[in-house]
Amino acid sequence: MQYQLPERSYGPKYQANMDIKDIAKEVRKAIKMDGFQFSVKIKRYSGGQSLYVGIKVVPDDFPMAVLEERFDEYQPRWVYSPELKALIDSIKDVVDSFNYNGSDVMVDYFDVNFYSFVDLEYDSLAYMKFYDDQEEKVFNFQ
Repeated sequence: MQYQLPERSYGPKYQANMDIKDIAKEVRKAIKMDGFQFSVKIKRYSGGQSLYVGIKVVPDDFPMAVLEERFDEYQPRWVYSPELKALIDSIKDVVDSFNYNGSDVMVDYFDVNFYSFVDLEYDSLAYMKFYDDQEEKVFNFQ
């Protein structure tokens, strides 16, 4: 039996000849929210291209960190709050709507229009708030 490549799945906003620069502009428009600031960056390289969305600023009352109790370790750890996870997932959905994917990770075959990453922007106010939330909860015993 001969190996067959998987079928590509296309996001609803995918356009065949749309440049990554134009996709970044559309993503910026689509993720605008009051109280939040994002950075959308692109990279081109010999193996393809990528789009990075960094969360820079969140509202003061936005919960960032929760303490995760773990039974397999002695120390619990801090993780993203459900609200922050939902925000990241919603941004990923927007970004993925402009992409296609025909990858097969079982055989290490990757076929995408671009690679994408969504996370807290390093050294941004949102990044620092994630760690400030931890300190505040520890010292207030919440």
